[in-house]
Amino acid sequence: MPIGSGVGRVEYRFDMREEYVDFIEKCVPVDLKDMKIVVDCAEGASHYTSVKVLRDLGADVVAIHTSPDGTNINANCGSTHMEELRARVVYEKQMSDWRLTEMQTECLQSMNVARLWMETS
Repeated sequence: MPIGSGVGRVEYRFDMREEYVDFIEKCVPVDLKDMKIVVDCAEGASHYTSVKVLRDLGADVVAIHTSPDGTNINANCGSTHMEELRARVVYEKQMSDWRLTEMQTECLQSMNVARLWMETS
């Protein structure tokens, strides 16, 4: 009987990322032009999709913790370690946090965006 990596198979479907991005952009039809957003991706699975959606919606995105390796999710980052995000917000000269509507929050939370910060130009 197979065990460990001998169980099952992996099929990578990178085309599905774009379908998901398109879906989320339709859920949150907002214009983020002139907004600078610092997002902590927490080394999570949505490190690509969350950043892509925000950029596609027009935001100037500063993404941190975007190199997941399957073992480092939330490692010294994410919602339980906000220090680096706070420091980056200050470094990027952000002024206030971005409050999301309930629908926008639900869609963005589904992309594992721990916290967003913005500044209007």
